[in-house]
Amino acid sequence: MAREKNAQIKKLYINGKTINEICTTTGVSRATIYNHKKRDLENGIDWDDLAFSKAIDPSGVRLNEKEFLTTLIKSFEEALKKLDDIDDPAKRLSLLKEYASSYYKLKAPLKNDCKQAVLETASKTVYELSQMALEQENQHIVEFLSSNAQMIIERVVKR
Repeated sequence: MAREKNAQIKKLYINGKTINEICTTTGVSRATIYNHKKRDLENGIDWDDLAFSKAIDPSGVRLNEKEFLTTLIKSFEEALKKLDDIDDPAKRLSLLKEYASSYYKLKAPLKNDCKQAVLETASKTVYELSQMALEQENQHIVEFLSSNAQMIIERVVKR
């Protein structure tokens, strides 16, 4: 019975239902939903990734490139502002990792298990970030990316 309930909760979540809607439909608490989600994540099943994949139109319709690039640039500019306020190098790297991860999820093909696509995307991301930093004359970011580019790409490809 518990497996069936977990499957129902997961299906509703992946189909875009809110936590409140899932609680109402299944009669379970928010904590129960989060526990099921956490347990599956520990077993390698990421509900958020599944929901994201489902949200992408399988017919392969691409996002409007201009809108995508505008959004990407704005979020990078916000990330740069936050990055200047952070003294801890580990936290800076974490922020850059989050940004690169978001970029990859948006631009990745539906079948994202292709190591070459990951490598190309990671390389392009690091390059574009460094170009944007150069344009904004942010030498610290340029130096960081140039000295850590290979490590960033290796970590992205590894995951």
